[in-house]
Amino acid sequence: MFVETPTALWLFPAGVLALLLLQLWQARRRELLVGSLFIWRRVAEKERARPRRRLVLDRSFWLQVAALLALALAWANPVWQGLSAPGRRFVILVDNGPSARLRQASGAPLWDRVRSMASGFLEGLSAGDRVILCTAVPFSRHRPSNDGLSPQRAREDLGTISPGLTPIETTELWRYALEEARRWASDGHPVRTLVFSIRPAASGAADHPSAAWVAVPSGGVLGNVALTAFGASPPFEPGPNELLVQVRNFGAESVSGRVTCEADGGPAVPPREVTLAPGDVAGVVFAPGPFAHPLRLAWVSDAGPDALPEDDRIAVVPKPTGPPRIRWHGSAPHLQDLYRLALGAQELSLEARETADLDVFVECLPAAPVADSNAVLLLAPPAEYFPFEVLPGVLERPVARLGENDPLTRGLSESAAGLDWPIAKARTIRQVGDLRVLAQDRQGNVLAARFLLKDDPANRLRKPSGERVERVGHVWAFVPGEGLGWAAERKFDSPGLATVLLRLVREACGADRPFRLRSAEELEGQLGRPLPLAWVPGFDEREDAGQGVLDARASQLPAAAADTVPASLATLAPAAVPERHPLGRLFVLLAIALLLFEVRAGKGPDPTV
Repeated sequence: MFVETPTALWLFPAGVLALLLLQLWQARRRELLVGSLFIWRRVAEKERARPRRRLVLDRSFWLQVAALLALALAWANPVWQGLSAPGRRFVILVDNGPSARLRQASGAPLWDRVRSMASGFLEGLSAGDRVILCTAVPFSRHRPSNDGLSPQRAREDLGTISPGLTPIETTELWRYALEEARRWASDGHPVRTLVFSIRPAASGAADHPSAAWVAVPSGGVLGNVALTAFGASPPFEPGPNELLVQVRNFGAESVSGRVTCEADGGPAVPPREVTLAPGDVAGVVFAPGPFAHPLRLAWVSDAGPDALPEDDRIAVVPKPTGPPRIRWHGSAPHLQDLYRLALGAQELSLEARETADLDVFVECLPAAPVADSNAVLLLAPPAEYFPFEVLPGVLERPVARLGENDPLTRGLSESAAGLDWPIAKARTIRQVGDLRVLAQDRQGNVLAARFLLKDDPANRLRKPSGERVERVGHVWAFVPGEGLGWAAERKFDSPGLATVLLRLVREACGADRPFRLRSAEELEGQLGRPLPLAWVPGFDEREDAGQGVLDARASQLPAAAADTVPASLATLAPAAVPERHPLGRLFVLLAIALLLFEVRAGKGPDPTV
């Protein structure tokens, strides 16, 4: 037995000294009482018969000393350390990120292989072992207490996990798993860590003595072609409209197929035949006529379904409920410069220089035309996709690029060098509303909004250098409920990308309007489960309002990875480890019992009587 707070034992000698002083004071009172009763002669006779004692240490005193000692020991936190029963502790983290959605040649998702391998390892554990089961999307752990789960309970929880949408770097995933193991091992019990993932191991994972990254073999993954973006020009004008669709081959082999455009109740639109080399990006243009009917865009491969059938379809409806999710890859300084141009702000001391992967929803069609306005929709695919190229022979369209004399990009050439806008030839927006809310949650928070800047001569901007520039209208779309996903640090502390977007929208909404940026990571954490692939914020799930595009894809995953758990971890011998048993409450009960006994029966006879 040992005590965790030995300084508390100093209370015992101080308490004993106080008891001795109390005994002396009681003896003096007793003498005064005897003298006041005029029995000094009888007392004198007794005093002559025995030696005089001013300090009487009777049974009551010793009971009080014992109770004081018990209280001092209880305050010192005594602990009895024994040996626990044999058992092992494991932190199991399964990578259920977006790459786990990829499908094999059999049509089964790769997540089935990850779950099967982790379940097989759990099945081999003994009943006395304990497991903390963690997931990558969202960052959460399945454990009712610090004791962890039994292997059987962990297998049951594993069956309820599905792939999520939030992208996460392997290095961050590895750090998260090691941190969970470190917290659980704070009591001295050794903990082993295993990460089951379809992706290659994170840097440094091979050198850790008590943790391992188990790269699950993919067994062959199909290629993937996706519709990565689309837009309309002009979306607000009645009459003929053109729909631009972007398609990319994420696979390692050439693919041929067609992009179809079906109008519910409208005229038939001929499909566009497309042949894509590995990594190719192409665009096709449809002219479906006035947007009076819902449109359904789809990629149909000649080789059949690919690794991700979910991103091969997009639904377009003539109301602001069906924005497709696309990707915008750019650096934070570009967005900051754009923010300054949008609001006319002065130089901002923003230090963020990370590369941001921003998920946005873009509204393609409004509920009704806006009077007296011409507008152009901004398409924002990843930077390596610039410019938006139309297949030869389909339709030649001019492409707006920075540095050209184009109304939409004028004023951006000096602030966002090298950033090209893949849009059709633009028209200046004459007069539009400031903000249009597309979706709200039940608490009134804005989930999706369209921000349009006015082209008003009275509202001209100035560059940071002081030069006056012409304000040009832009159509912005924000989806704080779903979209702010990033790959570098998972979040941008203020000042950063989230601050820039939040300030931009709040300027449009006004200070009295509620608006809260919420990422997919936060929502998945609140729900406790991954968001479905086709999830659209604020819309009825029964509506075919649009298909999401995954944040991460993998065309070539490790097919010959180590498909077994390292022997050093799988054959970890059960070891008896120290187990602590606090005894503080026991000593408190002992002190109470001694005091009760002293009150009821501990008083001895008065030696002076």
